[in-house]
Amino acid sequence: MLTREDILGALKELGDAAQKAGVLVDIAVYGGSAIALEWQFRTSTRDVDVVIQGDSAFVREAAQRIALSRQWPEDWLNDAVKGFVSSRGEHRVYAEFISTERHGGLRVFVPTAEYLLAMKCLAMRVSDPEGHDVSDISHLVQSLGLKTVDEVLGVVEKYYPRDRLSPKIFYGIQEILQAMLPKQEGHHDRPARQSKTASPKPD
Repeated sequence: MLTREDILGALKELGDAAQKAGVLVDIAVYGGSAIALEWQFRTSTRDVDVVIQGDSAFVREAAQRIALSRQWPEDWLNDAVKGFVSSRGEHRVYAEFISTERHGGLRVFVPTAEYLLAMKCLAMRVSDPEGHDVSDISHLVQSLGLKTVDEVLGVVEKYYPRDRLSPKIFYGIQEILQAMLPKQEGHHDRPARQSKTASPKPD
């Protein structure tokens, strides 16, 4: 398991390598690693989910060298999350390891809380044996002050079209909200919005 300090140390090493090579790379960090860095209600993660913009071959080679030196799995830095990335995604700069003299380095981005919540809902595994997805969604819902299923769905639909939201996602959100909040009249008794007949929104 990688801690926040592990992730930051490895990203700094990656930034140092990019500076020496004169390569400028942007990396957006998602999932549990973004939570460990930005919100810290999770303190560790198995790997670092990223999307790379720039010289991806350089990043992979540098990541393998870091894995060897730290005795980590070779795939500690992986881009499997790219299937959940939205063209409407919103980010902020988290850290910069840049050399102005060599015109190289690393910029690290993290998603906004709303965007990460939407991604987590889209990728939700209610039966996740470690319970990370449900716990992460619950914490993000709380941090955003959301109270109802419709409010959560409104955030998800800000980034993803309706036709990407499976019934599993709707029911999963309902279960999470029911576990988090006292039952309020009208909040959970009425059907979720997937029962409405509406055309999917364009992405």
